[in-house]
Amino acid sequence: MRLWVVSVACLMIASPSHAEDDISGQAETIWSAFHCAALATWMDDSPARERLFGIALREGRKFYKAMQDGRSLPLDLMLSLPSPIVDSSIGVVSPDFSLGQVWTGAVNEARRSIGQKHFASDGSRKIAAASLYEQNDCLLVH
Repeated sequence: MRLWVVSVACLMIASPSHAEDDISGQAETIWSAFHCAALATWMDDSPARERLFGIALREGRKFYKAMQDGRSLPLDLMLSLPSPIVDSSIGVVSPDFSLGQVWTGAVNEARRSIGQKHFASDGSRKIAAASLYEQNDCLLVH
């Protein structure tokens, strides 16, 4: 029995907390879903945009609620996340306001990814956005 208790205690120390994993996964999902939703917008794919935007809102509200409740991002996570998520997680007043900041950052990043030259024509923009949508595995975001 004593060996079992010591083994469980060692596992708890060695592995990251489940709550930390939730925050990390939520933050990554928020960014991916918003980035992909922006690409779907420029592909004129309304169903994909709505699906992805809904995912970002669902996960984002949980994430920012946790931030309001006193959770904080671990340093290694802060260093790996896009700056709009990190910046908006400091002093969260409203989850929806914070999500708006992240959405703006994701739209700007998607636009940079597509490239200015592709915005000259609808056809070029749609093709570039569709290519990035596929490269980023946007169908797998859930």
